[in-house]
Amino acid sequence: MRFQDTAPVDSYDLRRAVGGRHESWLRRLGRADPVTTLAFLDVSMRGLTAGYDASSFEALLSRDDAARAHVEWLVEMDAALRLELGARRRDADVEILRAAYLAGDLVLVVGAGAGMAAGLPGWRELVIRVLRRALWYGSVEHREELREAAARGGTIGVAGSTYVLSTAQDARARAERAKWAERVELPVLTGEQRALAQATVDALSSQESYASELLLAATQVAVDFWGDAFNRELTWVLGGCTLRRNRLHPAIARMVRPDPPRVWAILTYNFDTLIESAVLESGHGFTVSCCDGGHPVTTRGLGLAQLADAVEIHHVHGLVPNATFLRDPAAVDIVFSAEQFERQYGPDNAWTRRLQTAYFGHAPAFIIGSSLQDRYAVDQLVAVHERRPWWHHCAALALPREHGSHAGSLAAETLRGLDAPYERMGLRVLWLADREELPDLLDEIRTEPHGRAERLAAEAAMAHAERAHRAGDDRSAGEALEEAVSFEGTLGTRATYMLGLLRDQQGAAEPAEQLLRRAMASGDREWSGLAGSRLGYILAEAGRLGDAREAYHHALATEQSTATAEAHAGLKRLAGRW
Repeated sequence: MRFQDTAPVDSYDLRRAVGGRHESWLRRLGRADPVTTLAFLDVSMRGLTAGYDASSFEALLSRDDAARAHVEWLVEMDAALRLELGARRRDADVEILRAAYLAGDLVLVVGAGAGMAAGLPGWRELVIRVLRRALWYGSVEHREELREAAARGGTIGVAGSTYVLSTAQDARARAERAKWAERVELPVLTGEQRALAQATVDALSSQESYASELLLAATQVAVDFWGDAFNRELTWVLGGCTLRRNRLHPAIARMVRPDPPRVWAILTYNFDTLIESAVLESGHGFTVSCCDGGHPVTTRGLGLAQLADAVEIHHVHGLVPNATFLRDPAAVDIVFSAEQFERQYGPDNAWTRRLQTAYFGHAPAFIIGSSLQDRYAVDQLVAVHERRPWWHHCAALALPREHGSHAGSLAAETLRGLDAPYERMGLRVLWLADREELPDLLDEIRTEPHGRAERLAAEAAMAHAERAHRAGDDRSAGEALEEAVSFEGTLGTRATYMLGLLRDQQGAAEPAEQLLRRAMASGDREWSGLAGSRLGYILAEAGRLGDAREAYHHALATEQSTATAEAHAGLKRLAGRW
């Protein structure tokens, strides 16, 4: 028989390998079942297997050098296994996210790419449009448009003010409206401002970097020109965009559930409310929060009174009010310029910093639609990871074109190079060859894979059996083991072995032998070997020396250390009785 380390790996083995710091055994388990092994390492590094939350675990490690050394070893083993496994680690990261999602702990962090997928401009394009609107204000073209509007009459908005003009078409009325069009005051860029704005637009149009200092400087030009009217102009620009339905926002909405909650919170860096619209269309309520004058404000929006809240949606950089969220645009803190970034991120007690620290430091986050070029958010991710190097988040990023279109076939060294810039942020990257893969990835995270529920039930049955056996309740232990033996892989084999031992203790020789032979036939190296050595002992005690010898030799063939030692001892005993 060819023995193997059968997948799926049993959490019992993982607890022993991790608890005993058995590096070679842990590597073997990782190769056999990377998903279960890496997921177990993740929860172990964060103290979840011992029942700690993030803060209490950090406090423990600050005062317990042995515990900290153990976690540092786990971090090293996790990094080594990930390097060895290469692209195979992706499924493990999906499982880690899935576990957080099913526990209601997952935080979705949504960058500007989500809005861009629906037709909204990115940061660079948004700045260009706002500056072009500033250049257009007071221009010959602007005056001509006002004359045409005045000729028609009606309601006209200009620089934040609303004018209602007569629609009469007699000569006197037309003349009055024409005078109004020439007299109305328009904010106009000075010659210096115009030159700066035009130069900034030209420079931005020729480059694409979201990390450029030029982009921050450009936003400041726009904010300085518009002043208090900036939020209104931003609303006008975004309101003029033609949006298209896409698969991403409905996929985000499908992850939201009110009872039990699945997504703890959504942090969005978008000014739009497309996520809210998608969640509302799915039939769920929500609470929206943003910042006003440095203080958090929340609203449920219009028409949500009858819907139970399913998620909190935090607009980290502010939002543009609309018909659903009626709020004065000036009463929302927009984080857009360098000055606004410094104001919102500078002080330790700033709402934006407190919000991100609370979520980045206490829950697994999945970052989507982001280029990860926002140095303020990146700095906070780095700070959290430096304080807690065992704490990780995940991010979905587009695979650079030069690496082809199959992220799953990348070599381990290639992945290591791609991941390097994100390691200091504590990010595990799920590389996507196509952005259209993201909605499918979100669906994959929220969907339990086939057999997962059965496995969890089997593990629960095993845990119950162990507790019952320690309490001396062998009847309950046996009933629980009967439930677990039908599960395939290591877990089922271990349950079969343990049930065989229990039946032997109960004096049921024939059922015990059948169960142990079944465990021997599984091909699982450890439990097949232990079953062989144990059956050899039982058969020798029963006087079936030939059968006992065969069972011991089976145990030797597995090369499992404990089974081999027991088999050698058993064969020595047999030598004196043969």
